[in-house]
Amino acid sequence: MNILKLILIIYFIIFSIFSIILADRRAMFEDDGKFLPHVRLSKDLVEKYDNRVRPVLNHSRPTFVNFTMSLYQILAINEKVQSVDLNLWVIQKWHDEFLGWDPNKYGGINDTILPHEKIWLPDTYLYNSMVMNREETERYINVVVSTEHWQSKRGAQVIFMYPALYRVSCRINILYFPYDQQNCTLIISSWTSDISSIDYQPDANSVNLHSFIRNEEWEVVSFEIQRVVQKFVCCPEPWVLLHASLVVRRKPLYYIVNLVLPTSVITLVAVTGFFTPASTSNERREKLSLGIDSLLAMSILMMMVSEQMPTTSDYLPLFGIFYLSIILIIFAGTLITALVLNVHLQKIYNRPISPLISFIFFHKLAPWMGVRPSTVLLELWQETGVYIRGLSDKLSTRKERRRTAFGSKSLRNKSIRSTKDGIMLKRFSTGGKFGNNSFNKEESKGFELKTRQWRHSPSKDHQTTTILFFRY
Repeated sequence: MNILKLILIIYFIIFSIFSIILADRRAMFEDDGKFLPHVRLSKDLVEKYDNRVRPVLNHSRPTFVNFTMSLYQILAINEKVQSVDLNLWVIQKWHDEFLGWDPNKYGGINDTILPHEKIWLPDTYLYNSMVMNREETERYINVVVSTEHWQSKRGAQVIFMYPALYRVSCRINILYFPYDQQNCTLIISSWTSDISSIDYQPDANSVNLHSFIRNEEWEVVSFEIQRVVQKFVCCPEPWVLLHASLVVRRKPLYYIVNLVLPTSVITLVAVTGFFTPASTSNERREKLSLGIDSLLAMSILMMMVSEQMPTTSDYLPLFGIFYLSIILIIFAGTLITALVLNVHLQKIYNRPISPLISFIFFHKLAPWMGVRPSTVLLELWQETGVYIRGLSDKLSTRKERRRTAFGSKSLRNKSIRSTKDGIMLKRFSTGGKFGNNSFNKEESKGFELKTRQWRHSPSKDHQTTTILFFRY
């Protein structure tokens, strides 16, 4: 009994399947038992068609393929890998002489859709693609076939439309980064057919940008298509190539806000700090720390930029020159600060200035920059034992000029001397306190008093030479 039930169930399932198939088959027929016009048209077109043969009646004539594209999106531009990822919609059109029909015999149908694998397709290929597998870059679907019976021509017009994701090799020139403009060219042609078999013609001089989704980093300047005939070493006949040149310009706002402005602020703070006399300690070592910290910050920013740059030795980007110049400026300021601190510490710890520093700064740099030390400073150098070549001669010349300028002026105290710019100088020695010194206050009447002291020894009972400056 169980076996009989199982047989009946299997019979019912098989009967249902056949009923569905026959119902579908009956839907393809008209009432008189003939196929529907569009079903009959599709069967008749591909019944005796061979998709391995180029569809021309005269094999010596080429097949003209009209090519056009629409740019949908710029997915990425990789400066490190030097590639461009594009989302494109490709359209190819050509005349197929093996397809064609009389619309009057097929219910007035002028257009039909056929599977792409059923008819001949040109082997159009992107020459500079970085992905060799076509299944990963192009998505073939169907083709649209339109009869040319009403134009009194044999055959049909085939329109092949498909989306494509191309990764194209492109040499990225970052000389003017982040104000750079890139030109990437897509080279499109047949891989096996020369100009005698397939002749490509651009359907328009430019790529369609109406459906383009704008990129946040790049702005499309132009996207032009040009037909080029090129001869290769392999073959006697030339090839027809289509060069699609995509020109894009970078939007620099992101890099200005995140790289240029912070770098400029760090440089401004560092350079200003070098000229700031204020300090929390006598050694003034904060300036040196500021220079080192600025160099560290600049190194980090330069590492961030170098991660996005391609490794090339053909040229040096202007952005790299900008960072390198700032680093050199901060380095020079730090080095000079270290030298100044060295001289400053020599004064604090009662060490004489070395002859090398004296020669570089006082004999070379000062005359070259047009800087002359004052008479007070020259007398101070002579008294403290600073080695200056020709110091005595300079002092004699200055004193002679001073006596000439102030010959008619009588001074009540011979220990008070005048300088060229009206500065009065009085020197005396004290055991460490300025109050123990006898000084006639009448001599300072109408003058501005300033003091400079030089310690001759670091001991507690040091002898101090005090320089009094009076400006009238």
